[in-house]
Amino acid sequence: MLGMGSIFGIGLGATQIVSGIGTARASKKIASEQRKIADLQFNYNKKEVNRAYKTNLEGIAESFAKETSSFLKQADTVLSDININMGKNNVESESIETDLTNQAKLEIQESLIDLLDNKKFALDELKNEKLAQTYSIGQDYAFTLGSINNNYINSKNQAIGQIIGGTLNVGKNSFDFYDKYLGGK
Repeated sequence: MLGMGSIFGIGLGATQIVSGIGTARASKKIASEQRKIADLQFNYNKKEVNRAYKTNLEGIAESFAKETSSFLKQADTVLSDININMGKNNVESESIETDLTNQAKLEIQESLIDLLDNKKFALDELKNEKLAQTYSIGQDYAFTLGSINNNYINSKNQAIGQIIGGTLNVGKNSFDFYDKYLGGK
């Protein structure tokens, strides 16, 4: 009866070896496909970050253009009103007009500087947001690749264990069969 057990043991060992080889091949193929998917997701995420950045940048530029245009129209109206209301009666009114005009120009200049500062701040915030998002998707990508590689290593180690276990079963049962039926008498 030991002979049949040895033969079955050899068959079981061979099955383990074949299974281990199949597991190794499958884990390699799975890891390869998972890396392709991770690459696609990473590239898609980068495109989305860039698309959102472009859209937001266009919004800031459009807003700046509208605000600047509106502001310049208001400034022009204020300066025109000063000229119309003051008239050219005497030296004193010309002096007041000059003072008012200079004061209005100074306020216009300060308001424009504030407007530019606000838009610069918005642009800086947008840039920082894009950098943070790009960094985040890079980290996610690295984590995903690390997980894929760890899974592959674990699966490969499992496959190697199956192959080694199968080889040991084949060897042990082969020696048992040889000792019992071919060489042990």
